[in-house]
Amino acid sequence: MPASLNLLRSANLAAPALRARQAGFMRPWHFAGGIGLLAAAIFLGGWLGMKLVIPPGYSSPLWPPAGIALAALLIFGRRFWPGIWLGALLNELATAASFSGQLDLAAVAAALLIASGSTLQAVVASVLSEKYLQPGLPKLETPGAILAFFVLAGPLACLTAPSVGVATLYGLDLMPGDELQNSWRNWWIGDSLGVMVIAPLLFCACGRPQALWRARRLSVALPLLGTLLALVLVFMQVFRAEQTRIQQAFDNRAAAIETLLVEYTTHVVDSSLALRDVFLASSDVSRAEFAVFARGILERHPEIQALEWLPRIRREQRPAFEAKVQQEGYAGFRITERGADGGLAPAAERAEYFPVAYVEPMVGNEKAFGLDSLSNPLSKLAKDEARATGKPTASAGLSLMQIDGSTPGVLVSIPVFKAAAGVSGQDFAGFVSAVILPARMVEVVTKGLNTQSLDISIEDTAGTGVHKELFAKRLPATVRQNYALRDWQRIFKFVDRDWRVTISPSSLFINEQGSSVLWVTLLGGLCFTSLMNIMLLIVSGRTAAVEALVEQRTRDLETAVAEQKAAAQQAQESELKLRTIVESQPECVKLLARDGSLLQMNRAGLDMIEADSLQQAQDCRLEDLVGAKYRSQFKKLIRRVFAGASGTLEFEITGLRGGQRWLDTHAVPMRDADGNITALLGLSRDITERKLAEDDLKLAARVFSAAHEGILITDAAANIIDVNPTFCEITGYSRDEIVGKNPSILQSGKYGPEFYAEMWRELRQHQHWHGELWNRKKNGDLYAEWLTISALCDSDGHITHYVGLFSDVTQAKQQQQLLELVAHYDPLTRLPNRILFADRLSQAIAHSKRDKSLLAICFLDLDGFKPVNDVFGHDVGDRVLVEVAERIKNAIREEDSVSRHGGDEFALLLRDIDTLEQCEQAILRIHQAISEPFAIDGQQVTVGASSGYTLYPLDDADPDGLLRHADHAMYQAKLAGKNRCQLFDATQDQQIMHRHQQLRDIEAAFLNGEMCLYYQPKVDIKRGRVAGVEALIRWLSPQRGMVPPLDFLPAIASTDLEIRIGNWVIEQACRDLAAWRAQGLKLEVSVNISSYHLLWPGIQDHIAGILRQHPEVPAQALQLEILESTALDDLGAVNRIIKNCREQLGISVALDDFGTGYSSLTHLRHLSVDTVKIDQTFVRDMLDDPDDYAIIDSVIELSQAFNRKVVAEGVESQEQGVVLLLLGCRLLQGYAIARPMPAAQVAEWVAGYRPFADWNFYANAELTPEQTMIAIRRCDARQWLQRVWDCLYGAGQKPAPAWPIMDRKRTHLGRWLRQAKQERQYAEDWLERLQQLQHDLHSQADRLKQRYDAGELAAAQAGFADLQALQQEIDERLILYTQLP
Repeated sequence: MPASLNLLRSANLAAPALRARQAGFMRPWHFAGGIGLLAAAIFLGGWLGMKLVIPPGYSSPLWPPAGIALAALLIFGRRFWPGIWLGALLNELATAASFSGQLDLAAVAAALLIASGSTLQAVVASVLSEKYLQPGLPKLETPGAILAFFVLAGPLACLTAPSVGVATLYGLDLMPGDELQNSWRNWWIGDSLGVMVIAPLLFCACGRPQALWRARRLSVALPLLGTLLALVLVFMQVFRAEQTRIQQAFDNRAAAIETLLVEYTTHVVDSSLALRDVFLASSDVSRAEFAVFARGILERHPEIQALEWLPRIRREQRPAFEAKVQQEGYAGFRITERGADGGLAPAAERAEYFPVAYVEPMVGNEKAFGLDSLSNPLSKLAKDEARATGKPTASAGLSLMQIDGSTPGVLVSIPVFKAAAGVSGQDFAGFVSAVILPARMVEVVTKGLNTQSLDISIEDTAGTGVHKELFAKRLPATVRQNYALRDWQRIFKFVDRDWRVTISPSSLFINEQGSSVLWVTLLGGLCFTSLMNIMLLIVSGRTAAVEALVEQRTRDLETAVAEQKAAAQQAQESELKLRTIVESQPECVKLLARDGSLLQMNRAGLDMIEADSLQQAQDCRLEDLVGAKYRSQFKKLIRRVFAGASGTLEFEITGLRGGQRWLDTHAVPMRDADGNITALLGLSRDITERKLAEDDLKLAARVFSAAHEGILITDAAANIIDVNPTFCEITGYSRDEIVGKNPSILQSGKYGPEFYAEMWRELRQHQHWHGELWNRKKNGDLYAEWLTISALCDSDGHITHYVGLFSDVTQAKQQQQLLELVAHYDPLTRLPNRILFADRLSQAIAHSKRDKSLLAICFLDLDGFKPVNDVFGHDVGDRVLVEVAERIKNAIREEDSVSRHGGDEFALLLRDIDTLEQCEQAILRIHQAISEPFAIDGQQVTVGASSGYTLYPLDDADPDGLLRHADHAMYQAKLAGKNRCQLFDATQDQQIMHRHQQLRDIEAAFLNGEMCLYYQPKVDIKRGRVAGVEALIRWLSPQRGMVPPLDFLPAIASTDLEIRIGNWVIEQACRDLAAWRAQGLKLEVSVNISSYHLLWPGIQDHIAGILRQHPEVPAQALQLEILESTALDDLGAVNRIIKNCREQLGISVALDDFGTGYSSLTHLRHLSVDTVKIDQTFVRDMLDDPDDYAIIDSVIELSQAFNRKVVAEGVESQEQGVVLLLLGCRLLQGYAIARPMPAAQVAEWVAGYRPFADWNFYANAELTPEQTMIAIRRCDARQWLQRVWDCLYGAGQKPAPAWPIMDRKRTHLGRWLRQAKQERQYAEDWLERLQQLQHDLHSQADRLKQRYDAGELAAAQAGFADLQALQQEIDERLILYTQLP
C-alpha cells in the first residue's frame, strides 16, 4: 500500500489551479460521497466486465472500470483517485473469491497491488492528456486531437495496469509462467477498449463545457450505445451457442465412459460366472485346475484383485479341512478372521465356515488365504443373500486385508450348488468370489481415453460409512464463472447393487474444447465500436468548422455572381464563333451533360446517328444507341471525363434508322472560368471500314494460329516468311530459326532430285500438290507427313506465295510397321508365318511362269519332336524349334523361303530348280542339318524330319492346291517310315472327283431347302444392349444331320453355286429383318460375302432389289462382311464395289477375320469399310499368348485411328470380354454371349439378355490408364492360374490341357513388369515386390509341373493351394495400388 501511494504522489496529482479552487469549496461529506459513488461505479463496471469474461482464460475483452476511472479524473479532477483505488480493490477481492472460492493472504495482497496499478494507470492517462492536449477534459474537436487522445489514454497509458497486475500475480505464485503473455495481452486489450468505448460515453453525459458535449449526446453517445447493445445481444447468442457445444462435447465423452464402465462390469461378472461353471461341471476341482481357469480370467480383467473359492466347512469338518490344506504344502494354514487389532486371528467357533481355500493370484493375497468371509459383516450380508436367492450378489464397499485399507474393494459372491435340486442346505457347496477394486476397474476402462480434464467418482447408492464412495478422482480446477456445465450422473446395476457414476468437467476441459469464436466476435465488435466512436467524435468536432465555412462560401458566391454577369456578354460572342467552327467539322462534335444527355451536336454527328434534327437526337438517350457490349464502357468514359480526365473509346452504334457503324471517340472535360467541369466535349470519327478490315485480319490470324496442322508460307522464291505454332511443335524449329530459310532444310534425304523436280513441276502447272513424304526434324528425327501445297496468285495470275499444310502421320506409319511385323512373322522362330508365306508363294509362282523355271513347294514335319516336349518340357522344345529354323535357313539359298506353319511344321519354297535330283539333294541336305544332335543345357536332343514336296508347273494346281499336295506327300513320307522325303504323285489325287461330287450334293441340298440361317448375337457391352446379329448358314441334312459350314462352303468357293447360295442368304436375312421389325425389334444383320460373290456384276442390283421388296427394312440395318484374306484378290475392284454399296445403297460393310490377311493395314486404310472384326484365333488365346494380345491391342488402336468400329469374334469367357472392353473394343460376339440360334428364337433371347456383372462394372467405371492396365493384368494372371488348374485336375480330358507359359519373363505379367520398370511408371518398391511374388509363383508352378511329369499327381494337386495363395497376394497388391474393386 505505501508503494502505491508513493507512485500516486509522484504522478503530479495536483490539478490545475482553477480546478483546485473549485474543489476547495466542496464540503468534506460531499467529497466523501463522491468517492463512494465513484467506487460504486467502478465496482459496478467491474461486475459488468466480468459478465463478458470468456473462458478458458477468464479475461474480459472490455473492462469498463478503466474508462470510468479516466473519465472521473478528467471531469472531476485527480483528487478523486481514492474512489478509483477503492472500487478496483473491491473488484479484485470479488474476482479472487469467485475464481478460487476463498480469500487467503496472497489473494488479498494481490488485490491491493492490482488496485494500485489500476489507479496509477488512470492518473498516467490524465497526465499525458494534460501534457500533450490541454488541462482537464480536452474538447476533442480536430481529428489530430481525437487520435492523439485515444492513443495516449488508451493503448499507451493502459500498459500500466497489465504490467503491474501480471507481475504481482506471477510474483505471488498465483499465475504460472506459461500464461503470462496471454494474460498480459488480454488485460491490455480490455483496458484499452474500456477507455476507448466507455470514456467518450461519460464525456457526453457529464463533460464540460456542456454546450459542446450536450450536442454530442445524439450524434455520438446514442449511436455508440445502440452499437454496444447490439454487440451485447450478438455476444450473448454466440456465448450460449458455444456453451451448448461444449456441454454436448462433455455429455458425449461422459456417456462413452459410462457405457464402457457398464459393459466392463458386465464382462467381469460374466467371467466370474464362467469360473462358477467349472465347479458345476466337475465334482472335484483341484487347486491347479482352479489356478488355470482363474489365470485366464485375471489376464483379461486386471481390475480383479483375486478370484477365490470358498467351500462350505461345517464345525466338525474344520480340523480335517485344515489338515488337508496343510498336507498340500501350506504348513501354517488355519481358518482365520480379522481380530480387534486389525490383524489375523484364528476364527471363532461357528456352525459353519466359508474360508478362502483357493485364491489366485496368491502373490499379494496371502493374508486372505484361509480368511473366513463370514467374519466380515458386509461380506456375510452379501453371501447370505446369494445363498438364499441362488444368484450372484455384490457386497458394499469394504476394506481388504491384502491391501491398504484406504482403497475400498467389492466382493462378488456366486453360490455353487452340487445339483439343480434347489437351494436346500445340504446341496450347497460354497462360493466363487471375485474381489473387485473399483479404482483399478475405472483405470482399465478409461485407459486410452482422455480423462485428464474430468472428475470421476463412483458410489454405492445403498452404501454407508467411509466406503460409500467406491472411487473418486478430483481435479483442483473446476468450472466456475460463466460456464456452469451440468455434471453427468447415471445409476447402473452392478450385480444386485445400484452404483452411481458422476462425471464433472474441470477448467482443463474448457481449455480443450474452447474456441476463439467468442473472442473474435467480441473483439471485432468492440474494435468496430471504438473506430465508430472516433469517427463520430471527428464528425461532431468538425461541425463548427463547417458552419464557418458555409458563411465564407456564401460571401464568395455573391462576388462570383457579379463577375459572371460581366463575363456573360463576352461568352455570347465567343459562342457564336465557336458554333460556326464546329458546324463545319466533318467529324461528330457533341456536348454531353453529366447524366449523359445530349446538349449539343453538329450536323456531321446528326448524320452519323441518322437524326434529322438536334431535337430528335435529344429526345433519345445517346447511350441507348451504343451497342450493349460497349454501353458500360461508354458510361465509364463519361464518369472519367467528369472526374477531370480525358479518354478515348471505340464502340459500335445503331442509328435511329437501324444502320450500324463504328465510332472512335475522344472526350475531354469542358470547364468554366473557375475550372469547374460543365460538360463533356466529344469528337467522334467514323471508323467502320477500318474495323471490318481488322476483323478479317483477326479471323485469318486466329485460323493460322489455332490450326492443328502445320502451316508454312513462303514467297514466290520459296523462302519461308511465316509458320504457325503447330509447325514449330512438329519440326522442332522456332519461328525465328525457320523464317527466311528454304523448306529444303527439312528434307530427309530419302528422295532424289527428280522427286522434288516433279513436285515443283506439278505445283507450277496445277498450282496444287499433295502427297505423303518423309522429312527431318531439327533434332534429326525423321517424321512422316501428309502435305498439301497451294500456290497463291495476284490479280495478274502471277504466283506471289506458296502455302503448305501438313499433318504428322508418323505414329500411324509406325503402327502399320508393328502390325505387319506381328501379323506376318512367327513370334518364336522369327520365320514368316502362313500369311506371308502365301504371299511369297504367289510371287514365286509368278516368277516361275515368267522365267520358265521349276518351283518346289515342300512341307516338312519334325520326327520325334513330341517326346522332346514330354521329356524335357515346352521350354526346351521351343529352343529346339528355334535351332531347327536357324539350321533350315543356313541350309537353303538366299532366294529360297522357309516359314513355320505351326507346331513342328515348316513350309519351304525352293526357286529356280532345274532338275528333280537338285530338289531332292536340297531337301536331304536340310534333313541332314536337322538330324544333327542339339546340345541344350548340357543334354543331347535328336530329332528327324519327314518332307513332302511337289513341283510347279509340273503340278499345275492353284497355291492352296500346291500346299495341300505337298502336305499330302509329307504324310505319305510319314507312312513310309519317316525321316525321308516324298514327291507328290498326281495320279493318286482323287480330290477333284470328290469335290465334284460334293458340289452336286450341296446343290441338291440347296434346291431341296435344306439350307437355313442361324443368327449369333453381337452385343455392345459399353451400353449393355444387343447391337445386332450375324447370319450363319447351316445345312440340315436328313442323312448327316447338322453339317458345319466349313464342311461344305470351301467346296463351292468361286463357283456359280456360291453366288446363288449367297444371294439366298441376303434375301432370307432381309425377310427375317422385316419379321423382327414387325415385332418391334430393331437389329442390324451382318451377312458374310466372299470376294468372288462381291465381284459378281449383278451384286448391287440384286441387293437394291431385295431392299425395295422390304421397304420397312432400312438399308443401314444390313451389313456385308468381307473376309480379309479374300479381299486381296482384286483390291481396287473390291473397294469400288464397297464404296458404291455404302454410298448408293446405304448399307454398311465390315472387314471380317482382320489380322489374318497380308498387308492388313493396307486393307484398313484403303477399303471403305465401317467395321473391323478381329479374327477369333487371336481372341481365343489373347489371355494366354502375349503376342495375340499385342496384335489385338494394335488392331484396336489402328481401327480407332482410322475411325472404324471394332468387333471381337470368338469371345468365350467373361474375362476376355473385360480385357477387350478395357482395350477399347465394346462390340463382342462369341459363345460367352450366345451360340448361333434359329431366327425364331432371336426375339425371345434379346428380350431376356442381361450382361455379366463384371461387364456392367467396367463399362461404367472411369479408370485411369494405370488402373486399366492393372485390371487387364489381373485378368490374364487369373487365366494363367486357371490353365495350371486345368492341367492338374483335367486328367483324362481330350485333348489334354496345355500348360501355360512357364517362363515368367514371357508371360503377360512378366513382360509388363519389365516394361513398367524401364519406364518407371510405378513405385519402385511396389514393382520389386511384384517381381519377387511372380518369381515365387513360377518357382512353385515349376515344382508342381515336375511332380506332375513324374506321375506324382496327388502331390502336385496338394501344392496347388500354395500356388493359389501366391496368386491371391499378387492380385491383392495390384488392387491396393489402384483401389480397384
